[in-house]
Amino acid sequence: IVKTVRKNKLNQYYSLDIPGDIHPVLLWKLIFSPVSKSYNFGGSVLNLIWKGALLIDGKTSAILSKDYDWHFNESFVPDNEIDRKLLEELHKLTEKKYKPLIATAKQLLSLNKNPLGKQLHASFLESGLCDEAKTKKMVRNVTLSTVVMVFSIILFVPAFIAWNIGIGYAFIPVMVIIVFSFILIFIFGTQEYLSVEGESEKRTWLGFKKFYLENLKTKNVITDADYIKKVFPYLIIFGIEKKFLKYCETNNIALPDYMQELNFNSWHDFSSFNAAFIAVIATSGSGATGAGGAGAAGGGSAGAS
Repeated sequence: IVKTVRKNKLNQYYSLDIPGDIHPVLLWKLIFSPVSKSYNFGGSVLNLIWKGALLIDGKTSAILSKDYDWHFNESFVPDNEIDRKLLEELHKLTEKKYKPLIATAKQLLSLNKNPLGKQLHASFLESGLCDEAKTKKMVRNVTLSTVVMVFSIILFVPAFIAWNIGIGYAFIPVMVIIVFSFILIFIFGTQEYLSVEGESEKRTWLGFKKFYLENLKTKNVITDADYIKKVFPYLIIFGIEKKFLKYCETNNIALPDYMQELNFNSWHDFSSFNAAFIAVIATSGSGATGAGGAGAAGGGSAGAS
C-alpha cells in the first residue's frame, strides 16, 4: 500500500519547471545516498561554468582530444556557501601545478575525505531533509555489524584450519555469524533515513524526472536557452542529460549563445565535453543512479541558479 501511494505521488508533478532551488550536489545526496559521504560534482561544477566562475580553454584540438584546460575567473563572487567551498577546493587542486580540466576533476572524487566533504554532509543534515537521529542510529548499527563481521572473518581462518585437521566444527557457527552480519549491514544500510520533508522533496523531484522523460519522448520539452542553463545540471543528477542532448541534436535546436561563448560549435561538441568531463567527475555507481553512465548529484536551500 505504501509503495502504491508513493508511486501515485510521483505522478502528481506536472511541470517542466524544476521543483526547487536545491543545490545539485545536495540533490544527488537526497535522491541516491543520504548517508554515504560520497558525492557527484558533475552538475555543480557545470553550474560554476555556466555562472562564469570557471573558464574553459576553447581550443578545438582540446575538444577533439576530449581534454580541456580551465582557469578561474578571479572576479567571480559565489552566491552560496557550497559554491564558495567547492571553488576553494578547486583552487587547492590547481594552485601548485596547472592541470587539465579532466585531471583536476578526477581528484574531486576524493573530496569526501576532506573538510569540504564533511561540510557538505553537515549541510545535508542541517537542511531538515534528513532525520539526523535516525541517520546516526543507522550509521551506528552498520558500524557495529561491520565490526562483528570483520572479527568473525578473523576467527574463521583458524576455525577452518582446525576443521581441516579434524578438530571440531567451529567454522560453521562463525560462518553463520559472518552471513548474519552481512544481512544486518544490508538491512540497516537500506532503512529509511529521510525526514518527512525529505521524503516529500524526494518524491517531488522523482516526479519531475518522470514527467520530463515523458515530455522528452513526445518532443514537448522547453528548449529556451535560459531554461537549458537552469535545468541541465539537474538532468546530470538523474543521468538523463544524454537523452536531452540527443534530442537537441536530432531536432536542430539552436545552440545557446553562452555555449558558443565557451567555444562549443555544435551540440555534438558539447556532447563530447559532457561525455568526457561529466562521466569522469561523476562518482561510480549502478546504471540506475548513474549520471552519464557513471553516477549521479545533491539539500540544502543553497541556490543552484
